[in-house]
Amino acid sequence: PRPDKRSGARSGRYGEEFKQLEMLGSGGFGAVWKCRNKLDGQLYAIKKIKLDAMDHATNKKMLREVKTLSGLHHQSVVRYFQAWIEGGTGGDTESTEGEDEEEEEAEDEL
Repeated sequence: PRPDKRSGARSGRYGEEFKQLEMLGSGGFGAVWKCRNKLDGQLYAIKKIKLDAMDHATNKKMLREVKTLSGLHHQSVVRYFQAWIEGGTGGDTESTEGEDEEEEEAEDEL
């Protein structure tokens, strides 16, 4: 997928369905972005992770995290919606998880 010249986001589902607003944080596995869904207008925190086709152990760990989050429901944990994988170049792919932000917090941040 090609980068979107306006936001730096890649084309594909992420680029087509979300407007990337700002980075919320980053860590060893990737970055979390504040995004607005173009269809429903809601704000989401989307975690973008680079997967390396050659690093099966790390990829397996990331998929385990996704599966764990998908079944976790707790008032102190951000609600999980879904994950998807978008193809990349050079053997890398990008895993993306979507989580909603609380509406009250979202209004304060805008």
